[in-house]
Amino acid sequence: MPRKKTESLEDQSTADAFISEKHIGQRIKRLRLKKSMGLVELGKHTGLSASFLSQLETGRVVPTLRNLARIAMVFSKDLSYFFDSEPRTLFRVHRAGERMRLPENGTPEPTYTFESLGYQVPDRQLDPYIAEFQPGHKSQEVRAHMHSGYEFVYVLEG
Repeated sequence: MPRKKTESLEDQSTADAFISEKHIGQRIKRLRLKKSMGLVELGKHTGLSASFLSQLETGRVVPTLRNLARIAMVFSKDLSYFFDSEPRTLFRVHRAGERMRLPENGTPEPTYTFESLGYQVPDRQLDPYIAEFQPGHKSQEVRAHMHSGYEFVYVLEG
């Protein structure tokens, strides 16, 4: 049965509203700015013009799946990143009573305990911990935990 013209317009506006609420352009812009990347640079990586990318970010145009895939690959994201209905959590509050306290690994008498502050944060680029060193513990030397990457140490007291 052929559709009436008004039904197809309603379907179009419904589809537009669905696409709009995904905030695809805002997500692209957030990824781009997080990498300190300009529109021209993103265009070079994707083969899309800076003008088109600007229109995409402001919601004036809707990307094809092919164009969205090009953008997703630049930022090492899956296409689903742009369609997730749940907004991504940008931060989490970890209350002291809710964190798991773990002893130093591999020692019979731990010289410190630690708590992970970022275990539930998606896409984290830093693994923050609180470490509490036992006062006056002299049975063994306290040594830094060795791993690849960087350490950020902030002494709260002592």
